[in-house]
Amino acid sequence: MKRLILYPLFVLIISGTISLANFAHAADGNPVFYHSGTDTNDVTVISECTEIMQSGIYQLESDITGDDTCLVIKAGNVTLDGNGYSVIGEENGWGIHVDGSEQRLSNVEIRNIIVDGWVLGLFATNLDESRITGVTARNITSSGLRFGNIFDSVVDSIHTYSNRNGIWFGNRTQDNQVSDITSRDNSHFGIYVSASYGNLFERLTSVNNHEGVYVVAADNNLFREVLADSNRFYGIDLRASSHSNRYEQITASNNRWHGIRVGESDDNEFEDVLLHSNEMAGMFLVGDLRFNVRVTGNSFRNITATENDGSGLSISAAAYSLFDGVTLNNNGENGISLGSRNHDNTFRNVTINGTGQNGISALFNNPDNSFHNITISNAGTTSSHHSVQFGEDNPGNELRNIVIASGKNGISVRTDSTVVDSLAVSGVSGTAVHLWQGAAGNRLSNLFLSDNVLDFQSSGQASGNSVEFMLLDGGAVSFEARDVSINHNDPPEIMPGGLNELPYFVEILGSGMAGDDPFVEHIRFYYDPEELDGWDESTLEIWRYDSENGWTRPGGNNYTTGVNTDEKYVYAENISEFSIFAVLSSELPTSVTETDELPDAFVLTQNYPNPFNPSTNIRYELPEPAEVRLEVFNLLGERVATLVDTRQEAGRHQVSFDAGSLSSGVYLYRLQAGNFVQTRKLTLIR
Repeated sequence: MKRLILYPLFVLIISGTISLANFAHAADGNPVFYHSGTDTNDVTVISECTEIMQSGIYQLESDITGDDTCLVIKAGNVTLDGNGYSVIGEENGWGIHVDGSEQRLSNVEIRNIIVDGWVLGLFATNLDESRITGVTARNITSSGLRFGNIFDSVVDSIHTYSNRNGIWFGNRTQDNQVSDITSRDNSHFGIYVSASYGNLFERLTSVNNHEGVYVVAADNNLFREVLADSNRFYGIDLRASSHSNRYEQITASNNRWHGIRVGESDDNEFEDVLLHSNEMAGMFLVGDLRFNVRVTGNSFRNITATENDGSGLSISAAAYSLFDGVTLNNNGENGISLGSRNHDNTFRNVTINGTGQNGISALFNNPDNSFHNITISNAGTTSSHHSVQFGEDNPGNELRNIVIASGKNGISVRTDSTVVDSLAVSGVSGTAVHLWQGAAGNRLSNLFLSDNVLDFQSSGQASGNSVEFMLLDGGAVSFEARDVSINHNDPPEIMPGGLNELPYFVEILGSGMAGDDPFVEHIRFYYDPEELDGWDESTLEIWRYDSENGWTRPGGNNYTTGVNTDEKYVYAENISEFSIFAVLSSELPTSVTETDELPDAFVLTQNYPNPFNPSTNIRYELPEPAEVRLEVFNLLGERVATLVDTRQEAGRHQVSFDAGSLSSGVYLYRLQAGNFVQTRKLTLIR
């Protein structure tokens, strides 16, 4: 007999501590289950199908064959060691049945055994503090292994293949540790989890099954290190009433449908998930629209979806869920697709690069979602695609700190009550911002638009929208209304004396976007006197460009222009034609000379150029010596650069900021000099 070395084993899982009785290892390292009160030298050899009615150690020394249920265990404190041999059936009955129907069985171990050719390979019910390890199930017409009412036990090192179902946990399987499960080539489910609570499922591999991992009506389980690959339907499928499960380090790849489907399930957590090369969406969230049941309260962190044939994320009937740290690259349809009935979801820190259709698409009835810190590049393959597209009946959405670089079009809005704040769009081959027919009551602010074919467009029947602080690269404003088109990618040559190189804010006022009213009633360019470089601000005017006459002064163009030197803006009023407008001067600039006069106040000026890539200049003035600290922050409040941290003399100072290591977006720069503190925004566009 083998010499035994005994020790206690305790396994901690999410719901508590599981005592798995005493394990023993033989001198050769193979595990042997020890049962108190049993003579470990008394080993019974099994050579045919039988019932095990007494505690003890049993082992196979050869394959055994049967045509009905073969091995039945009805006692606790039993070890069944298959020694790698097979229990072979003829597609009748069960290979091994651990039968706790009369009383719960404890301290049962089954190890190193193959079940082949049965209706059920191994069926265990009403069992606790036990272990099933090293079992292979193949050619089973129902489930390779099936568990029900199993508590505080270990199931590990399981291989199932060529069955109908690989391994099935159900009927109150609770507080178990399940690990190192491989299930492949099964005609239906690889791994099935139902009515299971508080279990740890770790290192699961499900390959080339109909469905990889199927979870239904299961709560408070932890799934860690799961691979679902090349399954014929979903990689991982969460069905109705699965709550408060956690999924970590999940990979779903090369599946014929969606990588992961989440349906009618609440308060689940997903973290560190890779969705790759699935033939539909990377992840598909869907409630039951027939009964108005939504997927609610779930969180998704560090999600990467790449090269899926469908959308990276496809979402319908989801609410109050968080998507944080999402990377979506080169997906065949949309980066994020909002179908309908999604509301009160939050998307933040999202990067989308390369889409076959839109970067973010909201079809209809998707109200009150928020999108923060979103970067989108190379979205779309045709002129109808957009980096962000909100269709009709998607009211109350909020988009802040959005950076769009290249792609077909920028942002398209057909709905109402959308808030867009801090939007940078550069290099799109179509329209940067488009308010379509039906867009009403939308508020857009802090728009930074550069190097686009068309910067801003509002179609007929768009009404009651407001745009505040729009920065257009080169100082020229291009708009399109109805059938008027301005090609801003090939801008006209600015006349001598033009200030087209200066950054200017433009504010569009009034209700001039409605119906047959003039498209723009008022334009304001805000300027910084420090950036005029010698221009007399009282001579600034807004001029108009058209292809026939070039640049012309106001008067005969049905509008008037002037300058407000107190509030520092140049304005044009009563505009009834649509064209390109820019700030110009009627006089040549005076020469700029240095002055020895000290500033009379602390001043932090707007950086120039802005937007910029990759460097910009920041100037400030000190009326007296001071301890100076000049810092740059991202919009999360994290410091990304310290430009000055020293004592400086009174005078005018300038520092260069190189943002070569930062990503596109809006940043804040703050000057603190003694008790003086001032903060401004700057925009980096790659």
